[in-house]
Amino acid sequence: MEKIKGISLTTNELASVLALCGYESMANDVINGLNVLSDEKDFDRFLKETEASLRMKGFWNDQRENLIEEGLESLITLLVHSKKKVRIIRGQKVTFIHYLDSNNMLLQLISDGRHHLELIKSPELWIAVVDYCQGGLMSSCNSEASKLEVLKLDEDIYNTLHQLTDETVSTLLSHDLPFSLRVFLEDFKANSFEFDNVSLMDMRFEDDYLSINQVFFFLNTGSYIWLLDYDKVDDNEIYVLPMNAADFNNLIFSVVTDYFRN
Repeated sequence: MEKIKGISLTTNELASVLALCGYESMANDVINGLNVLSDEKDFDRFLKETEASLRMKGFWNDQRENLIEEGLESLITLLVHSKKKVRIIRGQKVTFIHYLDSNNMLLQLISDGRHHLELIKSPELWIAVVDYCQGGLMSSCNSEASKLEVLKLDEDIYNTLHQLTDETVSTLLSHDLPFSLRVFLEDFKANSFEFDNVSLMDMRFEDDYLSINQVFFFLNTGSYIWLLDYDKVDDNEIYVLPMNAADFNNLIFSVVTDYFRN
């Protein structure tokens, strides 16, 4: 497959291109998520603005039936019809790796209302997985990460994690907590009381089908990882495992490659 140079689109432009390429339902999903179209006047303005910006970028072609340049249409077609996808969510940044075949994948980076699309080869998958699962903020105790122990939570305690605030965490930390729990709470607070995640997704556009087969929830401090293990959730046991970054990267890369291969 010939490599097409990566391109960037705003979310509005992506919605417009999807519609013009015949993927109206997916375009509607994107537009509805923006909450910018309240009446026909808004819709007319949306069409004019996206046409103007696509023309400026060289993606508009009056000579083609759908008005979109062939290279961009090809990328959009690959994105829509890719059946296996990996989604990585890190805070406000989202990365999709759309599987095309054993040698090719389409990388979609979403940040600040922009979508960057780029074809990558299979040897670049390792870099993509590591780059977009990495980063994050470090807690003040990361130098003692080797002392961290596995945390065992029941479902009630786990559910309260997402109700924490700066004030409640400060109150908890004022008590004599076990070392590992203290560090985890500091790291969880530094990540805005959210876990990031990697999801393995199966999508068939023609059948309007989307399934999430497996999700890995994690907290990346920049020097080590907290990985959520909920295999025993039916037994009311949830574990939070401290891992070094290398082991985490190897785990996620192995899972992703197995998913794409099978």
